[in-house]
Amino acid sequence: MVEFEYAAKVGHNKLGNEEKRERLNYFPAQNEKLSLREQAIQNRILARIKLPNVVWDNLIRDLKNKETKATICNTYHIKPADLKQIRRWLGY
Repeated sequence: MVEFEYAAKVGHNKLGNEEKRERLNYFPAQNEKLSLREQAIQNRILARIKLPNVVWDNLIRDLKNKETKATICNTYHIKPADLKQIRRWLGY
């Protein structure tokens, strides 16, 4: 008798699973509330915006200080539509 065994392998996306998980940790409370469509939009935007963790912290600080949209977009090279979604997720 021959036994076959299959072990599932986790696929790797462009960012890698660990980097994607780190980026999603910036929005922990929001991730549970998002629908599948909204989560797909979030993943797509986070794939476009490739910022180190320190820069994300600076971005959050600028949002708290109510910097202008133009200033934030030019500083971090973020599209205004993406910034709108980020503000929505973070609650600013």
